[in-house]
Amino acid sequence: NSFCTLLVMSSSHHGRALTEQEKADQHARKVRKINDLQTGPIRSLPMTMFMLWMAGSDIHIFSIMMTGMAVSQPLQALGNTGNVFKMFADDPALKGDVMRGRLIYIACCIVALGVGLAKLHFMGLLPTGAADWVDHAAPFYQEVTSTHYAA
Repeated sequence: NSFCTLLVMSSSHHGRALTEQEKADQHARKVRKINDLQTGPIRSLPMTMFMLWMAGSDIHIFSIMMTGMAVSQPLQALGNTGNVFKMFADDPALKGDVMRGRLIYIACCIVALGVGLAKLHFMGLLPTGAADWVDHAAPFYQEVTSTHYAA
């Protein structure tokens, strides 16, 4: 609420009531701030993709650290979704903008997570094939009989 309080204090001009134009400007600033917040997770994506490309697809400590960062940051951002838009939750005029912002924010987090998971796949660290699950499958036994006897 500090952002909203700052907007009210900066627009109130020493205690007088806000005019309609000032209220509209304040609403526009809040909507702009929501638009800035909603694309936050995807802003660092180009640099992350470059770092993942520079790390290569070999399995070594640097590529694992970069891939771990590319997977963990979107997951943390998804967990923090409620706090990102908390400052706008009290304003009923922004309810639709906040809901749209949250949905776009979640979509951006999913795209960023997809980049990290794709890198894990290219490194061969995601269990995507049947051979990756052989240890967990029940053994297959087949009885073999033969009618030919050697003398």
